[in-house]
Amino acid sequence: VRMRRADLRSMDDSKADEFNMVRWSMQDGKLSCVSGTARSYTYSGIRCGPSILASAPDFDFENAWKQTSSGGLFESMEAWLTKRILSPCFDEMAYSRLPYMFGEESSERAARDHSEGNCVAFAQYVLQKLREELELDESSAQSPAFIIPSTLPEAYHQPGYPHWAHAVVAIPLRDFGCIILDPAIRVPCPIVLRGAAPECAFDWADGPPAKSMPGVSSHTWRFELDSQAGQVRAFSP
Repeated sequence: VRMRRADLRSMDDSKADEFNMVRWSMQDGKLSCVSGTARSYTYSGIRCGPSILASAPDFDFENAWKQTSSGGLFESMEAWLTKRILSPCFDEMAYSRLPYMFGEESSERAARDHSEGNCVAFAQYVLQKLREELELDESSAQSPAFIIPSTLPEAYHQPGYPHWAHAVVAIPLRDFGCIILDPAIRVPCPIVLRGAAPECAFDWADGPPAKSMPGVSSHTWRFELDSQAGQVRAFSP
């Protein structure tokens, strides 16, 4: 791949651009490249561990789900989250801009009244579903989860989108870990990252393809928690 000096001038330590089938990046003053089939994105603003955004969760999520009437029906918290939270979201919610085109300004109402909306509407659906399944009183000030920003996988990013163009739900855990639920781009299961095990991997058969190779999708995705930065990096080789 030939590159002009003009192509290089916008590169810095935090940016990378695709040229044909190769991803080039500037790291420590050196130009390097990896296959164009690699893809990645980042979840940020996670309150866990010694992060600058850290705050000890005031809600013990793992204990709460064990106390629910449905908790004992599942072999694990991950299975409960998949069946009771994510699956209904996939079945009931549709990704759509129509509510906003017709004057709806609240993603919470778009999810509640229309069962459709953008990624924020999906996140609002998940927050409400969590409260219902955990059998929390409507007047309770306790919050089992919160919405955090995320970048988008390259295949979904469009010109003009902000860097943090996506929204997901994060559930803080007492062991300085977190759970991420990302139904808008159909991540099929919860991303569970604990302080003692800050990585996880699973098959995501219909996950985001490489932008330069839209017909190619990698099954295996990995997620790494950086509690110092309050971020999770998702990537697929």
